Amino acid sequence: MGCGVSEQKVNIDGQEYNLADLSEKARGQLANIQIVDQEIAHLQRQLLISQTAKGAFGTALKAELNPVSEVEPAFEDNSFKF
Repeated sequence: MGCGVSEQKVNIDGQEYNLADLSEKARGQLANIQIVDQEIAHLQRQLLISQTAKGAFGTALKAELNPVSEVEPAFEDNSFKF
C-alpha cells in the first residue's frame, strides 16, 4: 500500500474545487478570506470580553449607587453549581 496524498478541495458557493487547480491569484484571494475570517473571529471574542466587562462595570456601579447595609454571601453553601 502506498501513502497517497489526497488533493485538497475547497467549497465555494456550493461548488467544489481542487486547490491545486486554482490560479495563484485565486489561491491568494482564498488566503485573504481565511485571514479575514480569523480576524472576524478574534474581534467577536474581543466583543464578548468587552460586553462581559461592561456588564461587570454596570453591576459594580449599581452596587456603588445602592449600597446594601449587610454584605450578602456570594454562595450559600460555599459550592459552585453549573
